[in-house]
Amino acid sequence: MQAKAAKESHSSAYTKQEYTPDNIFQLGPNEVFVFGSSIEGNHTGGAAYVAFKKFGAVRGRGNGMQGNSYAIPTRNVGLDKVKRYVNEFIEFAKKNPGLKFYVTRLGCGSAGYKDEDIAPLFSAVAGLENVILPESFAKLLEPKFPFDVAAFEDVINWTLPGLQFFYRDTNIDADLDGLAQAYRNKKIIRAGFFIDCTSRAAKPVKNVRFIIASAHAAPIWEVMGDPEIEQWRLNVLDYNSYFKVMDTYRVGSQLQILLLHIPLKGISVFANMENINLGEDMDLVKIARKSFNDKSAMAPFPWLETEAWAKRTELLPGTSSDGWADLDPVLPVNAEVANLHNAILKMSHDDTRLNLPD
Repeated sequence: MQAKAAKESHSSAYTKQEYTPDNIFQLGPNEVFVFGSSIEGNHTGGAAYVAFKKFGAVRGRGNGMQGNSYAIPTRNVGLDKVKRYVNEFIEFAKKNPGLKFYVTRLGCGSAGYKDEDIAPLFSAVAGLENVILPESFAKLLEPKFPFDVAAFEDVINWTLPGLQFFYRDTNIDADLDGLAQAYRNKKIIRAGFFIDCTSRAAKPVKNVRFIIASAHAAPIWEVMGDPEIEQWRLNVLDYNSYFKVMDTYRVGSQLQILLLHIPLKGISVFANMENINLGEDMDLVKIARKSFNDKSAMAPFPWLETEAWAKRTELLPGTSSDGWADLDPVLPVNAEVANLHNAILKMSHDDTRLNLPD
């Protein structure tokens, strides 16, 4: 990171959290300084002046990308309009994953707002690895006690009880370390397509294994009456399923990626959590790594080496034809997809308000 001197925090339950530095002196070529502006784009004071002097902000332009900076109008602008401009910025950040955005405490200087006013406007950046918030915003967005304990319990009770491992192996022609880093950077992914996986534990013979910890996979194999599908032990996860990337484990020429299936409304709870550790017998990362080591000593399962199964598992969870799948849930594109979507949600006991957007 080129931006100087970012603060970091760390605890046993959370990954290192990067914050926007209090003062930024320089940026890398793909880094962007996000500041609060007047709608007129005067850029005469505070972070706006820094953006003008150092990072390419243009006077007369009060909104959007300019040089290595992005202006969000906050001065003499009502909070409802600030929210609209923030939403526009978030959409821009989603469409430009190759840029890294350092958000300043915009609106909290001469514009007269408090951190408590502005921070909630950025709640939708959870899971966006390319948007860095100031520490004061990030701390306000972290789940804390006391909060809606019932809602928190709903998320935990959706995620953990009945948790089991499902497997999806594929061969890819790519740098495995780079792939691992890409998934770690994402933190949260949306499936992007119906994910076929198996409950059969077998030797990993391809170079990438996705081990998916889920309590809400639809056991399609139990109802299809198809011998091949029964041998596969085919389970399916909905295309709007969300996953926390918990671990990447490289062993020789193979990589295992551990995904924890979470609900949409659990993103803020799990976004920065690095493990589920409830004691020696419930250390999720340790169990998943042991699973890989143990399964590597097993014999391959022939039904999972067929061309038909390989075709079903060739895509990488969280991706689409345009790259990474957007985190926003999407509606079914036609009646056939809608019927499958609804059937999977019902079979997996996933038809819940926890996966409905606000």
